[in-house]
Amino acid sequence: MILQNDSRLRSEIRRFGCYFMDLLWHANRLKRVELDTDIIRQLYIEFVGKGWMHKDCYIKNPDSILGFFGLPVTTRKESRYYFCSPNEFEVLKYSVSLNHGTWNHFVAGDGFSHVTYDPYGVSRAVSEGMLIDKRIFRRNI
Repeated sequence: MILQNDSRLRSEIRRFGCYFMDLLWHANRLKRVELDTDIIRQLYIEFVGKGWMHKDCYIKNPDSILGFFGLPVTTRKESRYYFCSPNEFEVLKYSVSLNHGTWNHFVAGDGFSHVTYDPYGVSRAVSEGMLIDKRIFRRNI
């Protein structure tokens, strides 16, 4: 999978696109959605245009983004202690305090709080930070 800091991606994705990239990773994993940097750039423009995401990659409507790929879901926020049921998947939110402030970073999880995809590769948020909470996606089957 492509990392968010790939120089071929838009600067907004490189700086703030971790949650966006996690959603794409899950779409690729669950629906075999083909992705390359050109497709990711086009999806960014489309999702911003539809109002599902801000220009700074703030995700406003993850349900619509995943639904776009044929993954109908209902999203909710849960504590870091929550474990997914078989028809759910997760995105984990980490936070780390560094010299220049506190940073949040989203990574894809396996349903049991283990990182399966870090959009930054190996982020300091995961290696030095703390799991804060989770976004849980229940598949509407």
